[in-house]
Amino acid sequence: MSYDFEADDPFAFASAEDGIDVESTGDSGSLDEAHMLNNQGDVLAGEDNAFVKTFNEKNELTATYKCNAVTPVTGKTLVLGGDGTSGVVATQVSVSYSNTGPCTITITGHKHGTAAHNTPAFTVTLPSLGFGALDPLGNPASTDAQSASWSASIMNHVDKLNNQGTFLCGISAGCKIEASGEYLGAAPTLADGWIADGGDANTSNSDFHTYSLKAHQYQGRDTGA
Repeated sequence: MSYDFEADDPFAFASAEDGIDVESTGDSGSLDEAHMLNNQGDVLAGEDNAFVKTFNEKNELTATYKCNAVTPVTGKTLVLGGDGTSGVVATQVSVSYSNTGPCTITITGHKHGTAAHNTPAFTVTLPSLGFGALDPLGNPASTDAQSASWSASIMNHVDKLNNQGTFLCGISAGCKIEASGEYLGAAPTLADGWIADGGDANTSNSDFHTYSLKAHQYQGRDTGA
């Protein structure tokens, strides 16, 4: 028997050129079941399981990546929603930053076998990726960032089954992008397109002043979708 020792890449996001490596993945499959009971409350199964029916096959997928690029990678894109690739549809991507290590990218999605979903799709452009707390909010990006996070998520995903409980169609609607950062001193000026959610100023007699900032924006669907 052979044994594998490597992480799969269900979203095909890893890139040696960009210094992005997949670290771990998860594939959680599920099926619903319908069955009948006899007059004593026992499941009617029999040798052929004629009274037991499984349906609604679905796999929840997640993958975690690191990007250790010394020169930040810009312009990296990912399609959320849409008809998917080999049935795999991404519905969320998030990036977490620290000023002491490479950023972590996490993508989640799902599939129903290899069946395709429906449009629309939302092609999101990720913020700069690489080593350090790369500020996704400021214009210009702040060099005082201590940590930061960024995420893009489908706001509403609906799947429907046919008359036999098999996946029939699925659609994604709306895409929201959220980001936050913690900075030494004052927060940066928000880049165009961000809607501020507020911020917190923190002072101390034993450390530097810090300021945290949160904001969001909305991503339009791809042209023609």
